[in-house]
Amino acid sequence: MTTKSGLGDLIRVVTLCEHFGVFTMVCINKYDINEEVARKIENFINGKGLKLVGKIPYDDIVMKSINELKPITCYKESIAEKAIEYMWSNIKKLCKIDKII
Repeated sequence: MTTKSGLGDLIRVVTLCEHFGVFTMVCINKYDINEEVARKIENFINGKGLKLVGKIPYDDIVMKSINELKPITCYKESIAEKAIEYMWSNIKKLCKIDKII
């Protein structure tokens, strides 16, 4: 999430992934809540040479999906759902996946 603590968490996770040589991709959740922190996250990942695969906006429909115990992909009107579909497309390209697993 786009908070200072979220950025700190990202830095710790990236450091851990670097230590173990784990390929890392990044998605910024609720990026539009704090665009200043979102820019700092983007600057950090660009500086590390990481792939930004998606940016998910805040969306009230996510809470609806949680309350109704349905995946967000069931709500085609959701802007978060569209961002997640776009992110999955990017992940498949980066991982060279031809079909959904």
